[in-house]
Amino acid sequence: MTSWKHIIADSGGSTTKWAFCGINGEVKLLETRSMHPKFLNAWTENDWQLLKDSLGDNLTGQLFFYGAGCSQSVIQTAMIERLARLGFESPKVFPDTLAACRATCGTNSGMVAILGTGSVLLEYDGQQITGRVGGYGSLIGDEGSGFYFARLVVKDYLTASSGMNLPIRNQLQETMGSSAEVLARLASADAQVWLNELGSRFKNIDLSDYHRRNLNEWLNVSLSAVKGDSTTLSVIGSYGFSQRELLRQLLLEQSMILGVVCKDPMKGLIDFHSTESGNA
Repeated sequence: MTSWKHIIADSGGSTTKWAFCGINGEVKLLETRSMHPKFLNAWTENDWQLLKDSLGDNLTGQLFFYGAGCSQSVIQTAMIERLARLGFESPKVFPDTLAACRATCGTNSGMVAILGTGSVLLEYDGQQITGRVGGYGSLIGDEGSGFYFARLVVKDYLTASSGMNLPIRNQLQETMGSSAEVLARLASADAQVWLNELGSRFKNIDLSDYHRRNLNEWLNVSLSAVKGDSTTLSVIGSYGFSQRELLRQLLLEQSMILGVVCKDPMKGLIDFHSTESGNA
């Protein structure tokens, strides 16, 4: 049986990614359902058993668990207890924001943006997060996110006076349906999920103006609130990764540099925890 040096978990809103890291550099990757705290209260004993079956019997090694919704100490304590009951030895629980910082900056200070379904800008001193801008959720803003981008497109599609050109409007109609059908989707219980998934359906439509507008709005809101003087921004998240070249251009216009860019933090976390400082 392989003896794991440590185990890393990255739990988002839909899945949890795991990396079982061996002493000799072996890494076993697997994926399970999300362990967001808002879901766990509804889990049955069968749900927990299915998770344990997926993880296997060998849970030796320090567990570093990074989770969405795990920023409060009371939630971290509850999560530690649940993970210990699963069989993990002395699990440590951190918020997903710290995962983004450690994955992109390691032990160096810097600014880190999470640009995925939602958006947030973080200031990091190499050990902890010292500042945070945004991350308030889709009801408040989330400029710079995939959700906000879809919302911009749909709003202009529904607004006759928006100036959206006819070829794009026709392509969107083929993708989303008529205005009446879109309004019906927005009134449904799964409206937010539908908006979250729209971006992947727009790949063959030239919506570059909306991506630029989305990112510019985010930069205007976020950078004006930053207290530090860093000129480098690292980015993590599927939306930021897909729009990295546009973001690089927009940052250059503000005399800034785009640093590390990645879809998700796992590789960076594996590298971080392979160092002495990452296993403290």
